Amino acid sequence: MTFEISIKKSSLKFIKGLDKSQKAIIHDFLLVIKEHAVPSKKYDIVKLKNFTNTFRVRFGNIRIVYTVSWNDNKILVQFIGWRKDAYK
Repeated sequence: MTFEISIKKSSLKFIKGLDKSQKAIIHDFLLVIKEHAVPSKKYDIVKLKNFTNTFRVRFGNIRIVYTVSWNDNKILVQFIGWRKDAYK
């Protein structure tokens, strides 16, 4: 099943400021979730409590928070940023 991925502008802006290796890690992850929305075996993904179909993945100090719409086959990337800013 293939998912359509949308990313908020603030997250795209954050990605532009990263170095090449960090960008590659995020790009690879987005390609993976396009095919498997919650690839829990390969990545450290946790469903967020008190949210419906919202997950977070961590890569060092970078966090990605995204919501899956299973009926529409869509993923909305809510947040990509530093850990200190992720849970405000």
